[in-house]
Amino acid sequence: MKTAAATDTQAERGDFIHTALAIHINAGRIERAKAFLRQGNLSIKKVAAATGFDDAAYFSRLFRKTAGVSPASFAAQARSANPA
Repeated sequence: MKTAAATDTQAERGDFIHTALAIHINAGRIERAKAFLRQGNLSIKKVAAATGFDDAAYFSRLFRKTAGVSPASFAAQARSANPA
C-alpha cells in the first residue's frame, strides 16, 4: 500500500519531469524560430506556426522571456547585423 507521502512525491516528480521536458522542447522551438527570423522572409505569425505555436501572442511572450527581446526586435537586429 502506498502512503500519501509517496504518492505526493511521485506526483511532484512527474510534474518536474513534465516541466523540464516542456522547457527543453520550447527551447528547441525558440532556437528554430531564431533561425527563421535570421532569414527574414517570414512574418512573426508564420514563424510561430512553423515552429509549432498555435498562438502568435504566446509565441512572442515565450520568445521574449527566453531570448530577452521580442521576435520583431530579434529579426531587426539580425537584419542590421547581416544586411542583404
